[in-house]
Amino acid sequence: MSKSTLLRYQIHDAPSFASVEVDLGPGEEVIAEAGAMAYMDGTVEMKTSAKGGVFRGIKRALSGESFFVNTFTGPGKVTFASGLPGDIVPLSVSPSTGGWILSKDAFLAGTSNLDVSSKSGGLKSMIGGEGLFLTHVRAKEMEGLFFASGYGAIHKHEVPDGQSLVVDTGLFMATSERTEYKISKVGGMKSFLFGGEGFVMRFFGPAIVLTQSRSLPDLAALMSQYITSK
Repeated sequence: MSKSTLLRYQIHDAPSFASVEVDLGPGEEVIAEAGAMAYMDGTVEMKTSAKGGVFRGIKRALSGESFFVNTFTGPGKVTFASGLPGDIVPLSVSPSTGGWILSKDAFLAGTSNLDVSSKSGGLKSMIGGEGLFLTHVRAKEMEGLFFASGYGAIHKHEVPDGQSLVVDTGLFMATSERTEYKISKVGGMKSFLFGGEGFVMRFFGPAIVLTQSRSLPDLAALMSQYITSK
């Protein structure tokens, strides 16, 4: 069981079919996306609410997260898993270091002091395929910890100052809210039209960027092609 000052947890079956088991003491809480709970001890209590009120619930829904949030209270163990095969990583967040920007459905569970809402990515985000809003995770008053899930393997990229990282839009997973990025194309117009890459996300250092090895939009496109061919 991994241990932090905030939660005791263990990530199982990584990196292909990861789940995270959280060990809660009496009165300890963890919040999670609706439907994220896989199983839990009978001693754990679960309550469902629009955490932060209706407005916050709407903001979460705009970024692809659930309107309602489940709060689990110990004692006991509760396990969370994503609906897609892939890995799970723990990420720390605090008011001093700033929050995180996540791709759709990447937030899984975390400490009860988190504010999970949406952040407008503007036209560049919508053009890049992530939609007009991205998931925004911040910590209120003190340090927080949350678990983010990816489709496929998760890779951490440390981008030095003065350098940049180019990422396929469908493979972006997470970065700091303070990271500078833009949507652009790769190569000239011929490469853009016929190279198969389309738009990409370009992140500028210093930055930490998390990517996932599989693309949900690509999976959706393949499934659509399969269904229409029948």
